[in-house]
Amino acid sequence: MHYRVAVAYQSFLWEKASSELSKLFGIMKETECQRRMDVREYLVAFIQRQERLYVSLPHLQEPVLKGLVARDMDHSTLEEAVQSNIQKRAERLAREEAKTKKNIPTPKSLKGVDPNEGNFTLQSPMQSELLGSAKIVERKGGMMSSWKISLAIVTVDSFLHLFDLPLSKAGKITLGSAPEAAFQMLVPSVEIPTTDAINQSNKKSMPVTNFIKGWCENLTPSESMVLPHCSISQPKYGRETTSFEIQEEVSNTGASKMFGKTTIKKITVRTFNKKETQEWIQFLEKQK
Repeated sequence: MHYRVAVAYQSFLWEKASSELSKLFGIMKETECQRRMDVREYLVAFIQRQERLYVSLPHLQEPVLKGLVARDMDHSTLEEAVQSNIQKRAERLAREEAKTKKNIPTPKSLKGVDPNEGNFTLQSPMQSELLGSAKIVERKGGMMSSWKISLAIVTVDSFLHLFDLPLSKAGKITLGSAPEAAFQMLVPSVEIPTTDAINQSNKKSMPVTNFIKGWCENLTPSESMVLPHCSISQPKYGRETTSFEIQEEVSNTGASKMFGKTTIKKITVRTFNKKETQEWIQFLEKQK
């Protein structure tokens, strides 16, 4: 699960980095166009001054000055020229990188592996074949506990994982919302440093990225249950017809064995409406 999340996070970072690199590319290209226009103005001013200083060489300066003045400095033409130079430079770097890779020995574990085989497409864990179902639910652990909005994931190997949404973002997701939207809220945000932020910070108070501070904390299940070991029940009457209870018998370990071999873990789950509750119960029962 963490591998797929890491892949999704890497894809998310790549999209952010690509966006920032595109902006940087546009700024650099615009700067290069402006530089060429400025150089042209400087050369014109220089030749005009040279003409005044070297009046004895009009037959050389006159064609140079006319050539500079008549030179096409249209923005689209400049952009095309800059783009062509960038492409040539990128191709040269790619050839140099390819030569460098040829000198890197292939690890023994990868020898004989065909890179064209297999499906290596980066995708979200929500599209994984290992995921059986996903739903936005509310859960609570006991009678006195409050309801928490959670993303419920059922895997094909009959595990139920509940991911509580962060309190700062829980209000944006309600029962009936798309599971993909809740998953995006669990994925850590990407903070792109700016020049101003770097200049204002000092060595004693350097900003700490969320990657260092446990980037996958929200992607660790708040509750996990083995469905074949669970029993599901629902009250027949009362207003809580959209909720049901899941009980799992868990083997005790360590010092807790003194109080018995097993304990019962209970959680109450609530869905959007009664119909959805019945469908969800039937689906969970089939996973046993």
